[in-house]
Amino acid sequence: MLKTARILKRMSQKTLGERLGISQSYVSRLENEEKYNENITVDLIRRLSIELDLDPIDLFLYFYR
Repeated sequence: MLKTARILKRMSQKTLGERLGISQSYVSRLENEEKYNENITVDLIRRLSIELDLDPIDLFLYFYR
């Protein structure tokens, strides 16, 4: 979901990370649904939804299913 949305926006992981104030490696972990996502904040979900034009509720469910 995240990777597809990012690619459709023609954005690299590095660019998305810079816009969100997180590292490229953390963007990669988010895209790969690694266990590190347990600590994702509502604010980061909100900012991701804005940058990638995704529904914040869909993103919340993506991380907390």
